[in-house]
Amino acid sequence: MNNCDIIHVCIPSHWLPKLSTHSSLIILHDSTMKPLEEIGIKLKSIPVHLLMNEENTAIVDTDSLFKSEVEHHLKSLGFLIHFMTRQEHEMLMQKSQIPLFKLLHLIPELQQWNEQGLLTPSSKDLLEVLLKRDLAWSPSTKKSLGRHL
Repeated sequence: MNNCDIIHVCIPSHWLPKLSTHSSLIILHDSTMKPLEEIGIKLKSIPVHLLMNEENTAIVDTDSLFKSEVEHHLKSLGFLIHFMTRQEHEMLMQKSQIPLFKLLHLIPELQQWNEQGLLTPSSKDLLEVLLKRDLAWSPSTKKSLGRHL
């Protein structure tokens, strides 16, 4: 890894100090965009949130020292780059994801009613969406969303 200019990792941020790299820029794929300095990460690193959407969007922290390097690199990979502060990112994620997150607690009841044949087509659609989202969100994403309820 020491021969790479840029390294992409998708690991828990507390594992970053275990990476043996000296001068490489580490792009941490992190949906919560935690401030790495706050958790004691001193490596040349930046959290980036890849939205995993059809537009290939990446959100990059405007406060990062390495934002121009990351912008150039991600654009070369075909990503649409948006810069925002961590606070702006948090607000976007809250407003766009919390409404669905708040409904996850309905899954057990909806499953029970589905087994009993009591769901309408729209209720079945809701159950399907909730199950899909529940599986897709990482534990850290759920924890982050839960902090904002």
